[in-house]
Amino acid sequence: MAKIFNAFIIAVLIYSITCTDTNVCVQKSPCLCEFSEYSRIDISQATQKDQNPIKPEDFLQDEINGDIFYFHGCTDGIFNLTAHKLNSTNNATILKGSLIYQSQGHAKVLGESSQIKFHTGPDEKGAYDLTYKGVNGSVLASIHLICDSFNQPFIKVLPNTSNEQILVLSSPHACIITQHPGLSTGSVLLILFFIAVGIYFICGGIVLYFIRGARGLELIPNIDFWRGLPGLVKWLQRKFD
Repeated sequence: MAKIFNAFIIAVLIYSITCTDTNVCVQKSPCLCEFSEYSRIDISQATQKDQNPIKPEDFLQDEINGDIFYFHGCTDGIFNLTAHKLNSTNNATILKGSLIYQSQGHAKVLGESSQIKFHTGPDEKGAYDLTYKGVNGSVLASIHLICDSFNQPFIKVLPNTSNEQILVLSSPHACIITQHPGLSTGSVLLILFFIAVGIYFICGGIVLYFIRGARGLELIPNIDFWRGLPGLVKWLQRKFD
């Protein structure tokens, strides 16, 4: 029993040392990426206006040099070409996509929700991007996420000379969402660990004192194990180096 408990203590110590936090945002869906269990970016409602439900035909739009870009967020919207008096290259009456591009009386899908990738690596300015990537990995368009408390989201097309179109999305839903839980899993484990250690040494010392008449260092349960622990650690280090 004592050996099992000693092994448990070593395992918890190794877990406590190796567990580290990370700032990498892991993409879970076209709308969501998570930094941790309690921190995330969720743009599923990024295009919502006045608390109204987002409809398939609702797009944010901006114009530059006569060209118009329509953004439906991280889901594909339905763009009615007839209502906008536009044509498409395949004579369709509707387009379905996340980002629609209009130029010279024609419109096309520039990006679909399935092509969305989060670019959320560490950045000194705290900026995060969405990109639409084609089948060959080329970037079709990029959208910078701007955290803004203003309730009316908007997009802005930036002047650009390259093939990659760059836009800016300003929305309160582009902010990092952080929850403040009571105790994390690691904290609970550490508390349980110290409670178990306290019970182990105190109760073990009492038993040794009254039953075996131990005194001094002999009051420490399994004292031979603890004396040999530094050597065991060195042996493990040499084994895994």
